[in-house]
Amino acid sequence: MTLCRNFRRLLPALLGLIFIALPVPGRCGAVSATPATESGTHPRSLLDSLSLRLKGGAAFTTEEGVQAIRISGGGWGEIDPSAGLRGREGTLSLRVKPLWKRTEESRPLLSMRWGDAKSGYMVISQGWWEPTGAHRLYFIFNNEEFAHCSASIEIANGEWSEITVTWRSGPAGFCRLYVNGDRVAETRLSMAGNFLPCGPLFIGSDRGTSLAAGRRADALFAELTAQDYALSDGDISNIFAKREGGDARAGERKGSWNKQLLERVPIPEPPLDSRGTLRESRVIFDEDMEWATSRAATDRVIATIKKAGFNVYIPCVWYGGNALYPSALAPMPSTLVSAKSRAGDPLDYLIEQAHLSGIEVHPWFEVMRRDGGAFPEFAGDGVPAGAYDVHNPRFRSFIVGLITDVVRRYRVDGINLDYIRSLGNCTSASCRADYRLFTGRELLADIDASSSRKEASISIRKWNQRAVGEIVSAIAEKARLLHPGVVISVDSSLNSDYFLSQGNDAVVWANKGLVDVIFHMDYGRCPDWKTAANARQQFNDGKKMVMLLADYAILDQGVVPYDGRLLADFVRLARALKAGGIAFYHRPQLSEQQVAILAGTVFKETARTLWPEMPEK
Repeated sequence: MTLCRNFRRLLPALLGLIFIALPVPGRCGAVSATPATESGTHPRSLLDSLSLRLKGGAAFTTEEGVQAIRISGGGWGEIDPSAGLRGREGTLSLRVKPLWKRTEESRPLLSMRWGDAKSGYMVISQGWWEPTGAHRLYFIFNNEEFAHCSASIEIANGEWSEITVTWRSGPAGFCRLYVNGDRVAETRLSMAGNFLPCGPLFIGSDRGTSLAAGRRADALFAELTAQDYALSDGDISNIFAKREGGDARAGERKGSWNKQLLERVPIPEPPLDSRGTLRESRVIFDEDMEWATSRAATDRVIATIKKAGFNVYIPCVWYGGNALYPSALAPMPSTLVSAKSRAGDPLDYLIEQAHLSGIEVHPWFEVMRRDGGAFPEFAGDGVPAGAYDVHNPRFRSFIVGLITDVVRRYRVDGINLDYIRSLGNCTSASCRADYRLFTGRELLADIDASSSRKEASISIRKWNQRAVGEIVSAIAEKARLLHPGVVISVDSSLNSDYFLSQGNDAVVWANKGLVDVIFHMDYGRCPDWKTAANARQQFNDGKKMVMLLADYAILDQGVVPYDGRLLADFVRLARALKAGGIAFYHRPQLSEQQVAILAGTVFKETARTLWPEMPEK
């Protein structure tokens, strides 16, 4: 349908379709020679003329005072590539109200080809790779650059959602995805971007991709905007809040994808023990050393986590070079040596005060992580950067001794093993020899072939699993001899090939009884609950899996704690998994608002820890 002159002139005001004009490349595949514009110098501005075509029955409509485009029945919209998009840097934003019913199919909201000589495409889509991706929201900036990000989000049917994407190319490139003003996914990578669009920007259709298969998004579309620079997190959040009518109202809309899940799944209450007390492990991780600096600091930390309702504290005591307690096996940081001389053993005092408050203490060890130049005898040429050589028997003996020494000397309730993986593939002469002895194969040849030959990748995985597994087995045996009731936990990203290839065989360890708890790490604002539910099915006891989620985000403006209501939703959804509890990372970002919300809602009633196959205390 061709727009009349007057309607075309009024369209930007009606729909908020705002674009910055850029030259159109002369042919597909041609690289743009348009001079780069300094980021931020072009705020959004109206395009003098807008080439928008609605086809296949797509039409303009007004619903609840919102002027929109209605895409349905196989229709779509097109905007010429003069829409102001470019590969170097940019922002796209739109409001969408889905009309579709089935979520098992991909619903492309926007799609477009790039003139990058590779026939790359850009797409924003609810789902993309069926069927596994049907319940994720995707932003693929350029498939040929492997530049994409996604979140475990299904935008609500019959409800307006604001979706924004930003990107920047170059060595420090990124692509980001936002929903209702919140950054929900990001990928950082080096990527090319010196190109312009090739063909129209398609609305509600996959026609702009090389995978066009008639997929469409029946929905209402409004407020489609574009900038030739990447808006900041704060800008995007403020724009959404302004459109919603203020921060308070915008806050109610944030995290709506979690609320959709809460409406669909039953949320059980934590179980009760024979005395009628709730049983739920409520865990807070702490990678900061504040607790060890003075007794007053310890008291403050314990008081805060007690007030919030946590019953397990996991402080990091081994950073891969220094111990935050007096040890004959590793030095204390110089900043803590004087504190110890004034106040005694900080870990002993921490455990004492935590137990008085009904809080368990599980010291946290970053097992294979190497801090700086510590213990050079366990590293060297060929060892992955920032790691110890897990294939060195002397290192394995050292780290097992360090960890079990804490179990022997302190009244700990548990121990937590983090970085319990190789952190890469060691290629030193001794590692190559060990690999040849263990597998009968050549390590360097298998590393080169691991991406294309399954037998090579499996061989490397088994080699790393052997070494890491020996550490876990030795710790389990020796720690339980010293303290039969000690809870042994490990941190993992379940079903991750990356972790498995580095020897983190967490599910096997749990099912064999070597460890009691697996903390499944998922630090995004939109945890992948579906993947977590599938992972839980692999355990012979589902309580052995505990979700470990973030309580903050790192944005352009720095570290920003999440709203406490979002954390409360996380707790409810973790309960829906029927797992062993919930854990958050990390304590220094625990805000007063989060403490108040948790204490007043999901953690209002006191709970005792719930560990699998553990006798009541």
